[in-house]
Amino acid sequence: MDYLVISLAILVSGGFWLKFIYGHDKVEPEPISVVLRILIIGGFLSAFFAGLFNKGFSDFSAIPMSKDNLSFGKSFFLSLFVGLNEEFWKAFITFILVKNLKELDEPIDALVYSSSVALGFAVIENFEYVFQYGLVNLVMRSITAVPTHLGLSVIWGYSIAKVKFLKGKNYKDYLIPAIIQAGLLHAAYDFFIFYIENKILSLAISLFLAYYFFKGIGKHLRFLLNQSPFLKAGVCAGCGTLNEIKNSNCKNCNSYLVQEFYKICNACFTKNELHEIHCRECSDKLP
Repeated sequence: MDYLVISLAILVSGGFWLKFIYGHDKVEPEPISVVLRILIIGGFLSAFFAGLFNKGFSDFSAIPMSKDNLSFGKSFFLSLFVGLNEEFWKAFITFILVKNLKELDEPIDALVYSSSVALGFAVIENFEYVFQYGLVNLVMRSITAVPTHLGLSVIWGYSIAKVKFLKGKNYKDYLIPAIIQAGLLHAAYDFFIFYIENKILSLAISLFLAYYFFKGIGKHLRFLLNQSPFLKAGVCAGCGTLNEIKNSNCKNCNSYLVQEFYKICNACFTKNELHEIHCRECSDKLP
């Protein structure tokens, strides 16, 4: 019975964060069945390979993964490896799963899928930690580790959007630097957990970083929502207000409206890909 209660609690926690992510995809929502498939497959594969390499590094270096209050040197090298290793596998698996996915047809979709894989990864981690340390651990991880995983996935998920929708860009230009950036931030988060002996201070730092990453999730999701090619230029996806094309921000909710992924036709206000010379809708020459 205890196992059932714990399992349900973990899944409810994961469901809350999935609702948060999916709720931002308002213009052309992804099929929930596809999102769940990417979440499960991507989460399992990334957790498996990352866990395998984490264990290999721990065995090779004789630095225990399960022990906190490590020395500065051991904390540094362990957190650096774990951070880069886990972000690499999450990003790599996501990229493989979505690069030819027909449902990925607007920039925000890249963040929906990257966050879903990161959430799947975090849920699997939650099963491991909560069965070891109890439900209290789930509460803390739900407000620290989970938003951190999601926030870090936004960094390389945004780069997947650029590779997908900006012609002439490849994974070397964007994805690899983004994985390194996310991995280093992940390492910084883990370092405080491994090194700081004071549990209250360690928790305070984890909460601060998790809040910072959480703010980044919402900011990037709102921005990419307004980048949808299915949304008429000038229309704010967040509040539905019709703005003048020249407006940088929504006059009602102040959402950022400048287009990074598309050019706007001055004649019919259709969004066109950046490499297009003439509007796909009215054939006028694009600015």
